[in-house]
Amino acid sequence: MIEKPALSEWLMKVCFIIGPTVLASEALMAAHPLPAVLAFARVAHFGSFTRAAAELEVSPSALSQTVRGLESKLGVRLLNRTTRQVGLTEHGARFLDQIGPGLAQIEAAFDDLDAVRHRPTGRLRINVGRTAAKVLVEPRLPEFLARYPELEVELFADDTLADLVAGGFDAGIRLGECLARDMIALPVGGMQRQVIVATPGYFENRDKPRTPQELVGHECIRLRLPGSRRLYPWSSAATAAISKWTWKGG
Repeated sequence: MIEKPALSEWLMKVCFIIGPTVLASEALMAAHPLPAVLAFARVAHFGSFTRAAAELEVSPSALSQTVRGLESKLGVRLLNRTTRQVGLTEHGARFLDQIGPGLAQIEAAFDDLDAVRHRPTGRLRINVGRTAAKVLVEPRLPEFLARYPELEVELFADDTLADLVAGGFDAGIRLGECLARDMIALPVGGMQRQVIVATPGYFENRDKPRTPQELVGHECIRLRLPGSRRLYPWSSAATAAISKWTWKGG
């Protein structure tokens, strides 16, 4: 079993990769004071820069410089330093009491996420076209919910091709040509086959088309997606999209 590092250890290691001299700069301290606050809390806990630095796997001088940068930012001394020990000043003790509950909450938040990261829980919001919902999602949904009982699925079935990010959706199902740029996509359901059909009465006085090109001039019923100004293109395995051809239908 791999022991999970403490929150303070994890954050301090990440931030010290930048370099101790950078951490001491006023610009970074103003933007990211938390690493320095954690450094101060660990030093106060051990009463020693050496022991705190050993836990965080950084040098005592780097840790001391980080705490000095925090003191400079706050304008007060937090620690009394001697050659033998390190102790809290009155301001330091007061500051430690005030930041303690906040650091504990952050640690609890990390622990909470660590507990659920291997177990799907919470609400899953999926946006999907009505046809895909009926063909791909609904038949598999009972098995999916049985496998992950702690998930709550919200299924939004519409054909508007809503913006997944703006709509607050976790995932969506789209036709390949309708994918938004930079979306991470995985194929589901395999290739979907569509057919063009007509009633027997329609061909009583018309020739049956033998190729997609012969659909020109026929009364075709086309689909216009909600919110779109264009008709959805027809295509076949033998030809490219034929949406630019002249149609009699709409």
